[in-house]
Amino acid sequence: MEVNGTDYTFTNISGSPTISYGEATDCNGQKIWNPCPHFGNATIDTRGTGLIIHPTIAFGVISGWDTEIRDFIRSADGSQIFFSCAGWCGWCGPISGPIGLQHSTEFITLANRK
Repeated sequence: MEVNGTDYTFTNISGSPTISYGEATDCNGQKIWNPCPHFGNATIDTRGTGLIIHPTIAFGVISGWDTEIRDFIRSADGSQIFFSCAGWCGWCGPISGPIGLQHSTEFITLANRK
């Protein structure tokens, strides 16, 4: 199953312009400037859906000058991804193709929920 990167039905988006789901951009400075409060951030959280981000999906720099993906975190169960993108009009996100989802082995049925 692949994520339609331009379907924002279940997302919270801040800033503009609108970019595809699972991507972050930044046009505020070089990756070496730290601390820089303007880095673009991306969060994917599929907890409670019965789905996880496919483990083969790789994230990195898509384009930009002096750009870097920072603070990349993928939860052990694959349900959460977080990263920051820093650079002069840096653009970061999935670099191995569309974001794929798969069924989670940790899915809790309605009968077993607390």
